[in-house]
Amino acid sequence: MKAEKSDVEKRTALEIASRFIRLLELIPGTLKSHSESLGYASPSTIYAVKKGGTLPDLIKLNKLAGESTLRGRPNIDWLITGRGAMMISESDENALEKEVKERIMGQPKDKLEAILILLSDSQGQNRSRKY
Repeated sequence: MKAEKSDVEKRTALEIASRFIRLLELIPGTLKSHSESLGYASPSTIYAVKKGGTLPDLIKLNKLAGESTLRGRPNIDWLITGRGAMMISESDENALEKEVKERIMGQPKDKLEAILILLSDSQGQNRSRKY
């Protein structure tokens, strides 16, 4: 037996669905081409999302996050929460990469080794390196 959704859950689902459709409208193509690129069998699921009857799953959101337009890539945090910018621009990504490089450059060898170990752990590699 399926539990009835609360009004808050229904409203949240409709807000997420609305943001999902807004993102798709920014990406060149039709609902049919969007449904194919996201891995849906037909556009009917996107129509169901548009009506608030369902939400895209995480696999579809991951694929959507990889789509690019002239304005950048969809911000999945914005899609889910409504906070932040709708799109992540390439310049935002480049600024982050630049900041990381600036913070790392000039660090002592032991700190660089610790950073590499931390990055390896975060990728499930959990091994120490000798340099």
